[in-house]
Amino acid sequence: SKSYGMLCSQFNILNGKPHIKFLEGLDGLQEMYNDILDEGQDIKLFRSFLDHKDEQVTKILREHMKKQATKGIRVKMIGPHRNDVTLEELKKKDIERLVTRKTIHEGFLIPSQVIVYGNKVSITDFKNLIITIIENECVKDSFERMFDYTFDNLKDTY
Repeated sequence: SKSYGMLCSQFNILNGKPHIKFLEGLDGLQEMYNDILDEGQDIKLFRSFLDHKDEQVTKILREHMKKQATKGIRVKMIGPHRNDVTLEELKKKDIERLVTRKTIHEGFLIPSQVIVYGNKVSITDFKNLIITIIENECVKDSFERMFDYTFDNLKDTY
């Protein structure tokens, strides 16, 4: 049944339909982050306020951020204000991790993470650890435009 799903996905891609992939759990999260590394392109990230609530998820995220920086992948990020670290420490980490950060108003905090990379959009539900990856140029362009508009209109960088 897995090979049938792959054949259907390839058929849909050839016919211009978006390729949609569903992943679950820590293995799914790792697979999505490996895909970002394989693409090797800069990313745009709407950060979730739930991304560091689980120790195992936090470990995967930290390892991924190191690998990402080592590959030279830059990150534009929109996320919540951080109270758990000093401003100096956060700026130092952002430089090391190649992150350009803008802080979003508390009314816009989102429970799911959205990453735009390559020709894909990844949406991660951190409550249930379900990841949806959509590979489609129009969908990617739509999310990228929403991100860019929001990023360009935010004033607060920390």
